[in-house]
Amino acid sequence: MHILSDLVKSGLLVEEAYGRGNKYRISPQGLQFLEAYRKFEDFAHAYGLRI
Repeated sequence: MHILSDLVKSGLLVEEAYGRGNKYRISPQGLQFLEAYRKFEDFAHAYGLRI
């Protein structure tokens, strides 16, 4: 669960109590990050770069 806690600490995911466990959802900041990553990925592919 180290990755999940890192994503929560960085603000990319939101942790919510759910029954006996937790539920995770992407935060608005996480959505912004994904959009920026998609743009970078498109840019890289346009120049023949592999990510």
